Amino acid sequence: MLQEIIKITNNFVNREKELNKLKTTLAAFQKQKPRHLVIAGARRLGKTYLLYKHIQDSISPTIVPVYIDVLYKRNWSDVCDDIIESLMENYTFCTKKKLRVERFNTWFTGTLQDIIKRLTTIEVEMGTATGTYLKLRASIKEKPDDEIELVQTTMNAVEEFAEKKNICIIIILDEFQHIEKFNHMTETLAAMRSTIQFQKQVQYIFSGSSTTFINKIFVTSTSAFWRQVEIYKLAPFTLEATMKLARSYNITLDKEGGVILTTITKGIPDYIVKTLLELPTRKKPLKDDIPRSFQQTVDRESLLFSDIFEHLPSLQQQVMILLAEGKTQYKQLEQEIGKKVGGILNQMVNAQLIERTEKGRYDIFDPVFKESVKNRLSL
Repeated sequence: MLQEIIKITNNFVNREKELNKLKTTLAAFQKQKPRHLVIAGARRLGKTYLLYKHIQDSISPTIVPVYIDVLYKRNWSDVCDDIIESLMENYTFCTKKKLRVERFNTWFTGTLQDIIKRLTTIEVEMGTATGTYLKLRASIKEKPDDEIELVQTTMNAVEEFAEKKNICIIIILDEFQHIEKFNHMTETLAAMRSTIQFQKQVQYIFSGSSTTFINKIFVTSTSAFWRQVEIYKLAPFTLEATMKLARSYNITLDKEGGVILTTITKGIPDYIVKTLLELPTRKKPLKDDIPRSFQQTVDRESLLFSDIFEHLPSLQQQVMILLAEGKTQYKQLEQEIGKKVGGILNQMVNAQLIERTEKGRYDIFDPVFKESVKNRLSL
């Protein structure tokens, strides 16, 4: 996993300020005073790419990063398994030292006697908390409520392993808002917080694209992590950053081309890159090439956004269509739909489907999604 992450970060630009903020936490971390962080920002703004670059810069024989994408996890047990397995693999990658235990995917195989025999070796090499994790994990199907204890035990296992090997460990939980679909979310977060606050050799970095979720979990005074984390928010790329990103792909844009690209993509790095890659083979593209290349990006993403649109409630679909038609004023939306729409608009803003561009005006948040809806209307 770490080898793949290192390969991806070749064209890193414009997040130097945020990257430097992340780097400043390493010094305090190595003095056993970890500062826990949240990276917040809309989808496709480059949160994961920033985290990948930080991972690449952090790797050393004494710092072991562990990256977990929560998006693809079904429950807390999946997250815990991935933490333990990745920790084992990444420890060997960073320190060049092999662990004297079997590969993780064999831990739950064989007879009960096999697992007990394995348990002794695991506890000697990795710590007693990892042994407790193994026992809990083996019985979790019969006792699903034990997941709360499993999360705490996993976090304790990571800290004990760090102490045992005299290293620091960074646990990165990307797309953290997807824990909302897990059982016992509130109780588990409270258990996490009570464990984290006493740890000295483990730093936690959470990343999320849902503003509502980030505020609920980390910002409000009643949240589990109130005043326990520092929050960094990512913004879209500026014109200067867009042109710098283009140069990293050996494409030279004049100012007018840069303005067109920044405007048409709303400064979203993912769409800037995809549009650049669609440009005809020339170092200095014509300004007319940019809208055409962006439309090719829309065409490539259309299946994804068509599926998202089809799964929206009918009232939200109506709002999206009206906004795509240019009816962006609150009064226009209310008149066209024939009912109060304040509540539904708030829901859609929180879901990052739409945004408030100014008082009483709205627009579709994602520029590619907006073009996809327009294309539906033209068919």
